Amino acid sequence: GMRMAINPVMQKPEIGWGDSVLRLVNLLNTQSRMINVGIDREGDLFVKVDLPSQDIEFEQFVYVLFNLCQVSEQLLVPVLQAKAYDEYEEQPKRAA
Repeated sequence: GMRMAINPVMQKPEIGWGDSVLRLVNLLNTQSRMINVGIDREGDLFVKVDLPSQDIEFEQFVYVLFNLCQVSEQLLVPVLQAKAYDEYEEQPKRAA
């Protein structure tokens, strides 16, 4: 087979990923059978797709690559939102 990946889609923040981002990554993996979202050994966010070992025509290759790029781009906003939520939750609560 063939594996195509975009790594990193986002580099690991200095403080690492929070719980909301980790839950989002796990949820996305349960929703998709073809494209996987994950965190590599360095902590960077990636997307990948494993294609069957059958002959792939050029048009199919381009289609898969284009969709992988789209998923990577569309992943940025939800990850940044989850990251912002985690950072907000970590801030000390101000006295009312």
